[in-house]
Parts: sequence; structure tokens; C-alpha cells
Amino acid sequence: MPDRKSISREASTEEAYQKRVRYLFGQVKKSCSEVSPDSVYEFVSNMIPSKSYSWLRTIKASLVMYYENQSMFSEAEKINSLSSDECKRSNLQTSAKKKKNISEKKLEKLDLFFEEKIKTSSDTLLSPAYAFIKATLHCGLRPSEWQSAELVESTESLLKATEGLGVYSGKFPAMTVINGKATNGRSFGKYRILDLSDFTDKQRMFVSLAIYYAKGINKTDFNWDAFYNNVRVTINRVISSNFPSLKGLSLYTFRHQCIANLKHAGYSLEEIAVIVGHGTDLTASQHYAKKRYGHTLTNLVKPNHSDIPRIKRILHSKLEQRKTLDIRE
Repeated sequence: MPDRKSISREASTEEAYQKRVRYLFGQVKKSCSEVSPDSVYEFVSNMIPSKSYSWLRTIKASLVMYYENQSMFSEAEKINSLSSDECKRSNLQTSAKKKKNISEKKLEKLDLFFEEKIKTSSDTLLSPAYAFIKATLHCGLRPSEWQSAELVESTESLLKATEGLGVYSGKFPAMTVINGKATNGRSFGKYRILDLSDFTDKQRMFVSLAIYYAKGINKTDFNWDAFYNNVRVTINRVISSNFPSLKGLSLYTFRHQCIANLKHAGYSLEEIAVIVGHGTDLTASQHYAKKRYGHTLTNLVKPNHSDIPRIKRILHSKLEQRKTLDIRE
């Protein structure tokens, strides 16, 4: 399992997970009288056909957190193995409608729109929206991760940004990021480091702007959640009014497109995992963008090869736990 020190989870998220577990255990007790890992597993399994994918995802995340906090790793792995195949199909449509890629031709049109509008419009959210779009396309960050991102120019500044935890094999400039999914084995540690040394001046500009906006520089009352929601609404408004064929596009579209670009360029799945913060290389291979949707590009973000052995160790650990679980069953 991942080192417990590497887990990064918002306090509000932990509180919500704990509340959900308490409520679930109450339901299990009413149904079965006894609350045990087996009764909880059976209860959740029986509920799946009547519930949505999002319900199962949050229940699994909550239970996995609970069991891992109790050092009950086999129980956590068993819950995590529950399949969503039998979830109500109508509730899977939202995810299906999310756009996972954008063609080079449509991206060029989107670029042109933003570049022209930013010069003439009084809408102050157009510039941050475009900065996040381009920086996410270049670096593959989750939207919330931009809050923690820092550009570093030396080993000294890198170690300071990562609390001395960063081991880096690349060149500078680089970017440090607190992994947004460092829980439940979905990432490989608290921090990841991206090599931006091949980026053009324009690419670095977009990254710098995204970091600037995400930190609310010079704003004493900055609220990230409210700001990000306004950015998201701005992107939706631009798309619905000017690019109806891109319905479903969001910042996550550009994270997926970044991964597709890396696959198209021949990056290994391990390299992609350490760039985008996945716990193992299986995530990129099974659930993320297809190689055929990738754009032919140069000046791509590069991985921190020092983190690749950690990806392999986590995958080996998870596979060994599954073997143990199979034997017990």
C-alpha cells in the first residue's frame, strides 16, 4: 500500500467520507444486525444494481479510507474490487457525455477565439480560463492541483517546495505538484515533479499564468472553489455559445488530451503515470485517452524517472494483495 505519510486528502473530504461510512454502517446494522467487513461488503454488493456509478464510487472511496485507517488493507482491497458493471445504466450517461478529446483543428479554432476575445472583451475570466486550458493541455494536471503547483529552477528550491521529499532526475525548470489522488493507491506519493525543460517560452507563460491565477495572487479574500466554479462556467458559456460541437468539454478534456498526446509521442505507461499522478500504469492503459486521438507535438512535458520505480512497487504490492485475497476467498 502507499506510504501513509504520502496521503493528501482535504479535511472536508475526510469528514464527508467518515459521515458516509457512519450512515452506511447504520443501514447495515438495520438490515443485518451485525456490522462486519463481510456484512458491509454483501450489503454494498446487493445495493449496486439499484444505484448509480457515482454512488458506488463515493461509497468505495469512503470505505477504503476507513479500512486503510484501521490497517485493514485486505478489506479495503476487497471493497475497491467491486465492479460498477451492474450499476443503473441511465446514471452512467453523465460520464459518457463528458468530452475526452479535442481535434487539432478544433483546438486551433478555440485558441483563435480566446486570443481574439481576450484582447477586446471586458470579461476578466476569459484570460484565466484560457490559461488553465493551455496549461492543463501541456501538463495534464487535475484542476484542483493547480493550487499547489510551483515552478522551481534549482534543486534547492525543489527540495523546499517538496518538504525535502522530492527526488528528481530531470532538468530545470521543473514544476512540483501535490498529487490530488494520493489516496487509496491512486497515486504514488504526496508530490510529483514534472520536467518542463523542453517547453517553449509561450508554454511556460501559460503554466506561470495558471499558477498565478490558482493562488489568487494579490487577493486577500481569494476562494479557490468559487473562482474555479466561475472559470468552469466561463468555459461552458464559451463552448455552448460558440462551439456547440464541443459540448461536454471541460478542463478534464485537456488532461485526457495531454495523456493522448503523450501516448501518441511514444511515452511508456509508467512515464505517463508519473506525469499525471496515477498510482500505477494500469490507470492510463485502461481508463484514459486513446493513442489514436493524440496530436503530433514536440516540446512535451517530461517525466521524473526517479518516480517510476515507485509506480512499479505499488503495482506489485496491489497484485500481491489481490493474490492473498483470492487465497482467503
